[in-house]
Amino acid sequence: MAMRAEAASVLDDTIRAYAFGRGTTDRVPAMSNVIVVATFKVQEGKVDEAIAGLTPVIEQTHDEPGCLSYALHRDVNDPLTVVLVERWTSQVALESHFQQPYMEGLGQLAQELLSEPPTLNFCTPVAIGDDLKGTL
Repeated sequence: MAMRAEAASVLDDTIRAYAFGRGTTDRVPAMSNVIVVATFKVQEGKVDEAIAGLTPVIEQTHDEPGCLSYALHRDVNDPLTVVLVERWTSQVALESHFQQPYMEGLGQLAQELLSEPPTLNFCTPVAIGDDLKGTL
């Protein structure tokens, strides 16, 4: 139970930090694309429930200004791992996303369904080679 509470706390703290301008991507230029890779380790037998819980968040996020992609994936080598890959037009768009009311319930969802704290990576593209194939 402590691990699940920690998972909820990590997710809630991250969302709050970005919603209130204290996120760690302050070094990202405001108009650069931002990629977020969120990895979730789900408890045994709870993956379908986790996907169902994320579905309304994903669907509403698709309508947000600045959301270029917000796609959930399931790890083929570890079926208890789901990965959310996001692409935003800017840091400003990402910060606005974290302030949406439907983001508030993710901490509770994490506490109920995750087996460990999520891993959240905030990235900017490093373009190499072909402009279209070298970045997301």
